[in-house]
Amino acid sequence: MINEYLSTKEAAQLVGFTPQWLRYLAKLGRVPAVKPYPGARKYFFKRSDMENLKVSAKVI
Repeated sequence: MINEYLSTKEAAQLVGFTPQWLRYLAKLGRVPAVKPYPGARKYFFKRSDMENLKVSAKVI
């Protein structure tokens, strides 16, 4: 389970979005994300979720 979670920048590079767009989608709840503590501005993304998003974005 090494590197199970990605930073916003790493996740954005993986799926081909900008970090700002990915944070916006996470804020809206469209992309599954984890905050380290309540009220944090930083998001972490599961690698498996981002790989699934990458595949579904290519299909559309």
